[in-house]
Amino acid sequence: MERSVRDTRSRAICGAARWIAVSAAAALLGAVVAQSPAHAVMETRPADGSQHDYCLHSTFTTDPATAHTAMISALDGPTDMTALFRHTCPTGPRGNSTIDVWFMEGGLVNPDARGEYRCQVPVGSVCDTANVRINFPQIVEDGGPQPENREKTVVHEVGHSVGLGEHTHTPCAMRQGTITSTALAHRRFASSDITLINNHY
Repeated sequence: MERSVRDTRSRAICGAARWIAVSAAAALLGAVVAQSPAHAVMETRPADGSQHDYCLHSTFTTDPATAHTAMISALDGPTDMTALFRHTCPTGPRGNSTIDVWFMEGGLVNPDARGEYRCQVPVGSVCDTANVRINFPQIVEDGGPQPENREKTVVHEVGHSVGLGEHTHTPCAMRQGTITSTALAHRRFASSDITLINNHY
């Protein structure tokens, strides 16, 4: 009788510990999933309008075609937004610029990152003009098929410039990390991204 009571208590304690462990794991998993949603979200400061002008800074020399592909084929083509090439980025104060995206090479805050989007002139809840900086040597170092990873990185940062957040939906350019596939879908916005862009602009 005494042993039976001890066994019952032991099973109850083990069951409670198991329930706590499972609950903690579920909470942790929920936090991870919340940080990286499965589908498209508009989470960063969006652009100031549906016309998205861009220019190539004098530093952007390694693969300028990636900027045109990202803006024309990935953004202008499938969405309601219009991309307009303004050639060379102007000089002078950024507050005087009407160009939405300045493509630059290097100079990232995180030198180990492949790409970086940073709003330079926020106006209220939108971004008037921003930098998209690409670290081409890091893209090569991280591996995967080239030029697909260059294109994917630039499209990813252009997505941030129109307000798209990162997510785990695959295949999609807004998923973080190096791609191993040469399939076009990995270098383009998912249909949910396109719908989000069109609904916003």
